[in-house]
Amino acid sequence: MSIKDFKLHPEEFDLECTTVWAFPRRGNWATHASDWRGNWAPEVVRNLILRYSSEKDHLLDCMIGGGTTAIEAKILNRHITCIDVNEEALERTRKSLEFEVENKAKQRVMKCDARDMSFIKDNEIDFVLTHPPYADIIKYSDGQIEEDISGIHDIDAFVDEIEKVAKELYRVLRPGKYCAILMGDTRRNKMYQPLAFKVMERFLRVGFVLKEDIIKRQFNCKATGFWVNKSKESNFLLIMHEHLFVFQKLDSIKSPDFATVSKIKTIDVPLVGSVPCGTPLLAEENIEEVIPVEKKKLQSGLQYFILRASGDSMNEAGINDGDLVLCKQKLTARENDLVVALIDDEATVKEFHREKNKIILKPRSTNLEHQPRYFTKGEDFKIQGIVQEVVRPLD
Repeated sequence: MSIKDFKLHPEEFDLECTTVWAFPRRGNWATHASDWRGNWAPEVVRNLILRYSSEKDHLLDCMIGGGTTAIEAKILNRHITCIDVNEEALERTRKSLEFEVENKAKQRVMKCDARDMSFIKDNEIDFVLTHPPYADIIKYSDGQIEEDISGIHDIDAFVDEIEKVAKELYRVLRPGKYCAILMGDTRRNKMYQPLAFKVMERFLRVGFVLKEDIIKRQFNCKATGFWVNKSKESNFLLIMHEHLFVFQKLDSIKSPDFATVSKIKTIDVPLVGSVPCGTPLLAEENIEEVIPVEKKKLQSGLQYFILRASGDSMNEAGINDGDLVLCKQKLTARENDLVVALIDDEATVKEFHREKNKIILKPRSTNLEHQPRYFTKGEDFKIQGIVQEVVRPLD
């Protein structure tokens, strides 16, 4: 379809500047359509792309659905990778891109599970934006696609899978860049279920920090007739909002650009203090100070942090009370690695072992009061990093 056949841009558009977004009438420019259930509005996507990316950036929508993100990326001169497990969604996206623009933006549309995007390199993506299903409120494949997470009814099981997606998005996103996720809430047994906040917590857990929490009003759910009467009879309120979370993968002190600091001998690495409930280890509020570390100790492309050791549980490994421990940020470990683990909201250093279905964290201490701890799947235990060495403050 040629450029002259239809309009590529809305007749009126202003960039949103508050944390409450409302679009009473969904836009229909270009090939945008509203007949894919749960498809987010093009106004939302346009705002996100214009605010958090630049022309010729590489974008990613890992649950492309009806193709809204792909359409806006093409119009706004951004390259985009679009993936989904649903072939119907992918075919719809391909057809929605059958129009001409006066730029050379590229679109890659392929079938893939967002929990394993191994074809995308680490730190390749400039901006992630996607609109996942809200558990099984809309079953997009009616149980016919095993990988489709919209078939998961249990909310805790659903957010477990979302966390796997979050880890992949964190891996592929460039440091300093942004990831936008639109998520709504639901009710179960007449009680409100804060699904959005549960999803937010999982993104924070893998290392993202929260840049914005935007409240998006919903206009496609009419508060009339049957549901108004039901609300009054059963004494519950209709959910008319969604959360648009904008996360950031921190840069600066965590992921230095080694090309720009080639003439200096040290890199500032954050010293992490106590870790309050619900915040990632490297959230800004947990960073006490930055400590210069010899650049030769740090590998380009990796993220580092420093912990101050407390106690004598690892003295046989050369880690004593008060030592500064340099760590690589990683979410997985190998046998015998010295890991930084988050247990009951407290960071600890222990030796990692796996035995059948259990994880064992062992102390290495001359103090026999310290005993191994055992964890099974689902327990509140998360690996945050791998110990590299004890560092001494530079004069």
